[in-house]
Amino acid sequence: MRKIIVLLIILILIPVKVSAFELFKINSNWSKKDICLQATYSALHIFDWAQTKRLVKDGREELNPILGKKPSQNKIDAYMGITLAGHLFISNILPTKWRGINPRRIWQYFSIGIESTVVAHNYSIGVRLKF
Repeated sequence: MRKIIVLLIILILIPVKVSAFELFKINSNWSKKDICLQATYSALHIFDWAQTKRLVKDGREELNPILGKKPSQNKIDAYMGITLAGHLFISNILPTKWRGINPRRIWQYFSIGIESTVVAHNYSIGVRLKF
């Protein structure tokens, strides 16, 4: 599992000129900043995914009410995979301009803030990832 997580992080974070830009450029109005924000969210989400798997494997209780206190590894994988894909889908359909604001950026920054908080909390309670 660790190898898969490391591979996913590498694929998301390596700045390959064309393929990384095209990877998230589903809709023609994605800017480079939108792509970087989506990659940042994805990397944090993958860290949260790995931390959640470790936390449950170590016998601790999960705080996410959707997953429940003692979710199976398969349930964690399904939930995290669906929410990762769902975030990309929502980011793609949100407009970049609406009444003078950028809903896509607000969504991305908000999501990054939540994932950052979750990853930091997991780290603070001792959930470590070893590569």
